[in-house]
Amino acid sequence: MKRSQYFTKSLFKLSRECPAKLFYIDKPEYINKTAGNEFLEALAEGGIQIGQYAKLVWSDGIEVTAKSLDEAVRKTEEYLLSDEITLYEPAFKFQNLLVRVDVLIKKGNQLKLIEVKAKSYSGTDDFFSKKGKEIKSAWKPLLLDIAFQKYVVRKAMPQYSVSSSLALCNKDHTTDLDGLYRNFVIKRNGDKTEVIIEDANLTDKKILTAINADAAVEILWAEKFKVGEVEYGFADSLKILADAYLSDRKIEQAISSICHKCEFRLDAVENTTGQKSGFHECWQGQTKLSAEKLTEPLVLDLWNYRGKQKQIDNYIYLMAEMDAEDFNDNETPSAGLSTKDRQKLQITKVQNKDNSIFIDADSLRYEMEKVEFPLHMIDFETASTALPFHKNMRPYEQIAFQFSHHIIEADGTVRHANQWLNPLTESFPNFEFVRQLRKAIGDTGSVFRYSNHENTILNTIHAQLDKSAELDKVELQKWIETITTKKEDKVIIWQGKRNMIDLCQWVINYYFDPATGGSNSIKKILPSILSRSKYLQDKYSAPVYGSTIASLNMGATVWIKRDEKGKIINPYKQLPPIIDEFDNEKIDEYMERFLEKDQLADGGTAMVSYNYMQFRSMSQIEKNALRDALLRYCELDTLAMVMLWEGFRDLVGL
Repeated sequence: MKRSQYFTKSLFKLSRECPAKLFYIDKPEYINKTAGNEFLEALAEGGIQIGQYAKLVWSDGIEVTAKSLDEAVRKTEEYLLSDEITLYEPAFKFQNLLVRVDVLIKKGNQLKLIEVKAKSYSGTDDFFSKKGKEIKSAWKPLLLDIAFQKYVVRKAMPQYSVSSSLALCNKDHTTDLDGLYRNFVIKRNGDKTEVIIEDANLTDKKILTAINADAAVEILWAEKFKVGEVEYGFADSLKILADAYLSDRKIEQAISSICHKCEFRLDAVENTTGQKSGFHECWQGQTKLSAEKLTEPLVLDLWNYRGKQKQIDNYIYLMAEMDAEDFNDNETPSAGLSTKDRQKLQITKVQNKDNSIFIDADSLRYEMEKVEFPLHMIDFETASTALPFHKNMRPYEQIAFQFSHHIIEADGTVRHANQWLNPLTESFPNFEFVRQLRKAIGDTGSVFRYSNHENTILNTIHAQLDKSAELDKVELQKWIETITTKKEDKVIIWQGKRNMIDLCQWVINYYFDPATGGSNSIKKILPSILSRSKYLQDKYSAPVYGSTIASLNMGATVWIKRDEKGKIINPYKQLPPIIDEFDNEKIDEYMERFLEKDQLADGGTAMVSYNYMQFRSMSQIEKNALRDALLRYCELDTLAMVMLWEGFRDLVGL
């Protein structure tokens, strides 16, 4: 990708994450895990749709189109000769800084900048801390963005009075329009993503709310910003950053705990692309560790650990160098490993080069002996987008569009018993979802989930039923209460007699495999348990699944397959891509980074695929293919839970 001739707002945003990233961006020789993911990001939350939606909210504007950035600047200046005008994507240049504003409204000598973001906002939200002098960390990146734009526009147009606002998704507003999301069709056009508006009249202006940002901008302009080892004022920091980027000079920024999110990180053992790792260049230069040493587990890789920065400040970079005794827990709960226990376990196994698993067999066996058969393994696929799918919904309100359900009988018999995928993507699915789920798992037997997502979604639907006119809403709510827990401010509102059992919590409490790198994702735990259980290997090396074990979507399938080194291939990697050209695992990895919501990370592929199915332009053949792929994908999630149960039985000797 061609590097920009100007320092833009996207580069400024990147520099605020880490100035060193400016050296690596748009260089094909370096790995960039976020490159080429604009299409996936658009499908996930609809940010690019919101940008187009704003043009309908602030209507009658003119889009500034041009073949070059310099021409866009000239055209903007020409348009501003009008006394009153609304512009989309106007360009402003000051020295080597350039911004393109989402929406600009001119009235006389006043310019109003509107930065459009696909982030939710409520009337109870506030940009500032309680004292009103500091900006909350959650809002700072967005406000820095508008601060940069306002700075450039004021410098480029000193004859105008400039104000700034953030246009955000109003999560307090319920729309009375149907199909807002479907109306803004997301398409790939080569390497670019575009949005096509099918009906410009289908607009609910209250979806977006503009919040004045001038007070926050003034605070940010007065702050000091560290670039390298020196602190600068806002304007001086921009000059340093812009000069470094445009001269292709790397700013040596001190390594820190935020490096764990670096998109330029690629471990040497995974390097099959021939690309270089910017992360390792930074760390090797500052730690003086060899490239080989930096492929070992780092302090950044310790599970759920908040003391990473302290370790780095003390020049401890490798997990093997950490003092495991610092993680002694004098208050270990009775229910398995505490957080500190797991952290100590992870460290000591790295230090001892011990690749064996830890399993608290007695405690796990005790839990397994308490269950009531038949066992119900369930998994949900859900979505939440900036533009609501259906009327009577708010921005980012959850919908549950799919579930899979496996049953395990007391004699060990397994079958894929039920599944549901919203048959009409144009209809709100949540209430029928619960009806079908209740019909599937009934009122007897223990119900299992993996992580807290299913509990959260059912609680959300319970609240949605409150506001509905469904004739059976009380009945559905009472049933939801039988299999869920509801807490408010740590107070238990209800806890069902069949409250779902969290298999992920069993993993956290009783099982640890160094091969997972501390991750408890089902996609990492499944290959772990398959490689540790001889029972599973013997059973699933034959094509029993889809033949003697009933499956609703798959024919006779062998799940134990090995690569050229004899390592078991993750079953998730055996599924074909749901969306052409996008590997399922890579989608999930990207969604985990983009959404920063662990419970959605494993369902990222399903979520973006269902969102993709919303568009009317998709042929029925394409939709059917996506539906079939989604059904197989979700089925594997509950099959993975079955395998985990069976593997645990094997390992604890039941």
